[in-house]
Amino acid sequence: GTHNNEAQLKNRAKGFTLFSFLDTLAGKSGIKQNIIYMKPSSSNMKNSPYSLSMVEMKINNLTMEQLVNFLHGVETSPDLIWIKRVSLAKGEKEGELLNAVLLVETFQL
Repeated sequence: GTHNNEAQLKNRAKGFTLFSFLDTLAGKSGIKQNIIYMKPSSSNMKNSPYSLSMVEMKINNLTMEQLVNFLHGVETSPDLIWIKRVSLAKGEKEGELLNAVLLVETFQL
């Protein structure tokens, strides 16, 4: 339940932001140069100490493997981060490359 969430959020590194998490993960996944944009935003949640932090990312010319690895890295992070939306399109270039737009969310204390 929520209590567990709170503990997880409090365990996060000081100064944690979704933006820097995704930026770091993209670096580790070797897809940083594929990022076209990252747009952070946040919205307050009614009757809650948290706000909802969101980042929309557009990443071009990914292999399916790169995309899956990146999504897996987000979903398995201990920081309570989830993927709200994924839309995929075929890349410009010949072959199996994909362009992805991801909407990633987390709670921010």
